[in-house]
Amino acid sequence: MNNSPNIQLTESQNEMLNSFNELIQQSSQAVLCPPGSECDTNKNTTSLYKKYVDSERNLSQAPMNVDVAEKNYYSYTLGDSGYDAYQTEKFSKEVDGIVKTKIDDFVKKMTEIRKTNENIRYITINTENVEELNNKYDTENKEMTLQVVNSGSDLLTNDRKTFYEKQNYDILLKWYSLWFYIYYGLFIVFCIMVIVGKSNYSLVAKIGMILFFLFYNFLFYYAILYGISFVKYINNLLPKNTNL
Repeated sequence: MNNSPNIQLTESQNEMLNSFNELIQQSSQAVLCPPGSECDTNKNTTSLYKKYVDSERNLSQAPMNVDVAEKNYYSYTLGDSGYDAYQTEKFSKEVDGIVKTKIDDFVKKMTEIRKTNENIRYITINTENVEELNNKYDTENKEMTLQVVNSGSDLLTNDRKTFYEKQNYDILLKWYSLWFYIYYGLFIVFCIMVIVGKSNYSLVAKIGMILFFLFYNFLFYYAILYGISFVKYINNLLPKNTNL
């Protein structure tokens, strides 16, 4: 059985005790790691770096904290001149990166422009060729249309000519048939008159006359053909006048 008395502290006594413990801890820290010592420098460096890293991780939420933490860290570790040198180097790298990005974009744009110009030149040449070919086909089509029209006119003229020639030929055949029947009708009358009528011609003369008028058409036809051929032959033998 524990006979020791229970000690209960009031709120004010607890605050005094906590303050006393904190004072003892700070005194011990001041003795073990006094300001300006290597320990204190390392401690502050570590603390500031931790704040810098934490702020950088939360860059999207608090970008200003990163800049402040960065400045505090490098100013403490490198001094103001070192921080300025660090900022100069940092900005130089950023500027170099921006310049490189702009140069790359410029080169890319120039390449695209060259390709676009080449495409435009190709399209222009192709368009000119198509237009030239179209003009050529248009001219050929007009010529062919004119030829077709002329051919149609020639065909129509030839058809009309053929029609009139056939018409004249049919008329000549009718006249030929008429005169053929008239001729042989007269020939029959002639034969009857020669046979029945009285004349001083002998029988041989009568037969000869009948045969002559019977084959007169055929004989006269070939006589005309040979006569025309003979005239042409004689004409070809005559000297030609080259001035005509």
